Amino acid sequence: MVLDEGLWAWLWDHDDGWAKLDPVKIAAELRAHGFVGVMPHGNTAMIAWLKGGAAKKFMAAGIAVCPSLSYVRTSTILAALSVNVGYLGGGRVMLDWEGWWDGKQALATQIVNDVMRAVPSANQRSTDCPWWAPLFYVSDDGKHHPTHPRAPTKEFGVLCAQDRYVQAYGAPEVGASTRMLAWSRTPTQYASLGNWAIRGAFQLYERTLNDVIHTTLREPTSCYWDWLAATPDVKKALRVVLALRNKGFVGDRAVVLYQQSAGLVVDDVVGSRTLASLGIK
Repeated sequence: MVLDEGLWAWLWDHDDGWAKLDPVKIAAELRAHGFVGVMPHGNTAMIAWLKGGAAKKFMAAGIAVCPSLSYVRTSTILAALSVNVGYLGGGRVMLDWEGWWDGKQALATQIVNDVMRAVPSANQRSTDCPWWAPLFYVSDDGKHHPTHPRAPTKEFGVLCAQDRYVQAYGAPEVGASTRMLAWSRTPTQYASLGNWAIRGAFQLYERTLNDVIHTTLREPTSCYWDWLAATPDVKKALRVVLALRNKGFVGDRAVVLYQQSAGLVVDDVVGSRTLASLGIK
């Protein structure tokens, strides 16, 4: 795995400038909500911010770091890999490539080849977050409709050879994110293009408390976009997950098992009584 097991949060400066973000404060917030890592998202300004001391501050506070690129080119990938975050003795990188890449397989291949020549271990240090999950949908008439049939998913997979974090952004429909991720893991989807571990990337907004709780509990490792956009209900949900895990309740049945142990009504729903029992307001 390129990313350590646990929760990871993207961090974007929202165009206010990286210098305005306090790594120590953000690290404390992330730890209080159960995150193990942060993925600052941007390009050269973000990389300069990390190299200027932010990366060291995050790591000193117990938060792992992986730069995330919105502009995916050979130069930015190599720059991100040069940020020493202690991964394999150096750096790692998350590639965030989206719809613009449709039909650009040749460019993706060239970038991958150039990066691999410069850093032969790059395929052990790189992961990505494709924009679509799953690769196709099925209409009522039973026909398959590719979401992005010309995307360089396979080409970037040469560089991102270990794990990929598909954007299962199904909210606000409750349960949609889980279904999207499960579909992405079926043999007809990403597995048909390569042998990668498919993991979830979810959103920190437009989510109900219980949807976040159950999505997060199902996955030992997942990524969330983005920390500064997290809504109060989402933050509360993450504190619930952290409290359950600290008590030894993990996995899909964590809520049920906790409710049984605490003498609560067992309904797999985190309501006011379950929250109170966990000491969360």
